[in-house]
Amino acid sequence: MLQALADWHDGGGEGGRRDFSLRALGATKAIGDADWRWLDTNFDLERLRITSFAPVAWLAGNLQLGWGEHRMRIGHLHFMALSLTDLRQATAAAGPTRWWLIENRTSFERQASALPPGTAAVWLPGRPTAAWLATMDHLLALLPVPAWISADADPAGVDIACTAGALWARRGLPWEPHRMDVSQLAATAQDWPLNDHDHRLLAALLARADLPPVLRALCDAMLRTGRKAEQEAWV
Repeated sequence: MLQALADWHDGGGEGGRRDFSLRALGATKAIGDADWRWLDTNFDLERLRITSFAPVAWLAGNLQLGWGEHRMRIGHLHFMALSLTDLRQATAAAGPTRWWLIENRTSFERQASALPPGTAAVWLPGRPTAAWLATMDHLLALLPVPAWISADADPAGVDIACTAGALWARRGLPWEPHRMDVSQLAATAQDWPLNDHDHRLLAALLARADLPPVLRALCDAMLRTGRKAEQEAWV
């Protein structure tokens, strides 16, 4: 299972638990409950794109979505989860003048309670799957407005923000890191040291010509101080 998990990660696999079980052991139900509990304890399976249920997107804000003649408003709710499949079949979206992608789930739920006017929030689930990115790209085609993107003040967070921001860049739409600058890193009491993987990722990020100036300054600050932080402390 561990070798299959590594191969799944390296190969960009995504799917349900039965998909992983089939690939790992040759049968959809070959991994028993005890093994799944062990895997859940030791690995973040959702971040590895191994899902328990149908993948969903979490949305908040005064957003109206349409499927043909049918319309749905989610602004009267704190937030809502809709399946990626259903969202990719939407034919219309209206309301907000800005998307706000927030990586940390607690931060997303907190901000969903008091969004700025004209803002639709979307939970950005760590390293998003290809299906999630395709769904967000579809929503962006229906509602092509600028974006704020908020992720952790760590090398992975910068990389995640750039991955999501590329959806806007490919459509010629503006996006900007939001509350991801040096001031948040400097003000937080969190003091998590960078590891070897962080240093390798920082080198790759700083080599990118298209890295936004705010994120370049954040990467430089992480290298200078040797520390990183999680956005839950300030978003």
